[in-house]
Amino acid sequence: MQKTIAKGLFYAVATILILWTGSLTYAFVATALPQAHWLVPLFALVVFDIGTLAWLKAYLDLAEGNGQRALALVICIFDFLGVGLMVLAEILLGGQDLVSAPPALGEYAIWGIAIWTVANVGAVIIWHLMAPDTRRKMALRAEMDLVFDEALQKLSTKRANVSGQLSDQLSDGMLVQLMAELTVEPQQLDVAKTLRAARPPSVVSDNHQEREDFLAQGQG
Repeated sequence: MQKTIAKGLFYAVATILILWTGSLTYAFVATALPQAHWLVPLFALVVFDIGTLAWLKAYLDLAEGNGQRALALVICIFDFLGVGLMVLAEILLGGQDLVSAPPALGEYAIWGIAIWTVANVGAVIIWHLMAPDTRRKMALRAEMDLVFDEALQKLSTKRANVSGQLSDQLSDGMLVQLMAELTVEPQQLDVAKTLRAARPPSVVSDNHQEREDFLAQGQG
């Protein structure tokens, strides 16, 4: 019973702390982006407060391999530092007049929103590139590319060894085609004569010389 109570109190405190830091982050981002939609500051929580918890959970239960575990731990700590920057900026720059804020704190916090956003997007990309299944596919494709490049290099040598046979077969086929075209010409001549005889005299006289020249060239 005592362990259950302690666990419940711990998670209650943790939830309140996240809600507290999240509200400060939301308030500062809303001030930094006054023209943005009211949902935009909520997205910033993914970069800072929720991002810290997400990367922690990824480190504990989801990461596979040393690369993903190291990445998750580093980004978890990095996002936690971002939460600290947002909380400090909102408390000191949110309207209080008890303590003087450092002159460059606001500038650092504005830059921090952009830097932490880009860093988290890059971390998500690197996370997927470090996945064991992705690394296996990349390694297999790299080996396939090497085999393909080697095949292209060997193709020139093998082609040179059989180029004589290939050229002979190709020239034989071209010769057969040439002979077939030449033997068709007498048949075309007979058909042309028949069609010319069936046409009116005017049509025959107009095309006679042109067709005779064409057929003569074909027979030559």
